Amino acid sequence: MQVWLGRFPLGLFPLGLFPLGLFPLGLFLLGAVGCSSTAQSPPPPPEVEKEPEPPPPPPPKCEAIKEQCKAKKGTRVRITGTHYEFTPPKGWIYAQLEEAAVAQVGDEGPVVVLTTFELGQVAKERIALVKSFSELVLIEPPKLLRHYRWRARHTASEMAGLEMKLWELPGATRGEDQGALLVLSSILGERELFGLGFAPKDDEAGPKAILDALQSLAPGAQTEDDSGNDGSKDEGK
Repeated sequence: MQVWLGRFPLGLFPLGLFPLGLFPLGLFLLGAVGCSSTAQSPPPPPEVEKEPEPPPPPPPKCEAIKEQCKAKKGTRVRITGTHYEFTPPKGWIYAQLEEAAVAQVGDEGPVVVLTTFELGQVAKERIALVKSFSELVLIEPPKLLRHYRWRARHTASEMAGLEMKLWELPGATRGEDQGALLVLSSILGERELFGLGFAPKDDEAGPKAILDALQSLAPGAQTEDDSGNDGSKDEGK
């Protein structure tokens, strides 16, 4: 204390600069400022950019049964080899295969398959075509195909403005179901329509649905390539 008092005359000692009541407050404020500077919150983490959501998958082309395309009201399916189209029964699974257009309830039960060939080919190869397209849609055809009297037993009927030849062959099976196999043919301009239909013998709705599909046959829009694999269009999409 003598050191500090010896340097200043008694009247000049700068006690008035630090009133006793304020000096401790100044120290407190200095301490508060120091604490505030050391207690700052860390900066927020940088925002992570969200990856864009992947685009929705494209609609199925309905070129395979495994795509499980279900017919809606207004669905039209092109028949292979021509610009003719038909309306599959509502709720049935359909596909525009390379060989033919198919509509079915499932791997069992009612089914219809339609395609076209050059004129005269169906009559020459009818038995082979029945076997081939039966296998395509899992039908076991009747065993007596070769001995069936094709010329004598067909029925002529007008459907969708077409002169249709129909054969009904009993003794076919599909899965666990037994029933008659419907074979059909008709002239479509320079092509010949060929098709098969099957419905279990105790299924009343199946045959009607197949006949309604045949009655819906009509020319579609012409394209540059009417050789068949033109897909289907669904007005309900």
